[in-house]
Amino acid sequence: MPRPPVRALLCPASLKGVLSARVAAAALARGVRATDGEAVELPIADGGEGTADVLHAVLGGSWRESVVSDPLGRPHPARWLVLPDGRAVVEAAAAIGLPLLAPRERDPLVASSRGLGELALAAMRELPPAVLVGLGGSATVDGGAGLREVLRALPVPTTVLCDVRTTLADAARLFGPQKGASA
Repeated sequence: MPRPPVRALLCPASLKGVLSARVAAAALARGVRATDGEAVELPIADGGEGTADVLHAVLGGSWRESVVSDPLGRPHPARWLVLPDGRAVVEAAAAIGLPLLAPRERDPLVASSRGLGELALAAMRELPPAVLVGLGGSATVDGGAGLREVLRALPVPTTVLCDVRTTLADAARLFGPQKGASA
């Protein structure tokens, strides 16, 4: 009796600077389809790298680009998304992401979240009805101090997209070492 074809729901998150969630899902799907299986691609994100890309794949929208400060204050082009309903999506990973720094540059006492504030400000200039802010994947542990230097208030409703398993109190201890902090 022949075996039924494999049916797979493929839901990868990004592979930290190696593959986006969308590209990973497509690669997995090619493998499943090569064996005559059925594949449904549904990339996911937790507010970190690739969150806007995943939302774009599902909801559509249009990309914008703004030059912002990277974690060390250097100019860096960062993409952000306007959804079809007008909401803006900005990601910390796009503006102040860990992959923007070479390992030897990672310094939690110097890295700033200022670029995320600049990116949010660029999005606010388009007068969106609301903003979604992905907080994962940053190279900083400044608690948003740099962001607050640029953006003193949020003039529209703002929703934060983040990993809900980690408390703010634990974030620096858990994620600080990947950003160059000692234990």
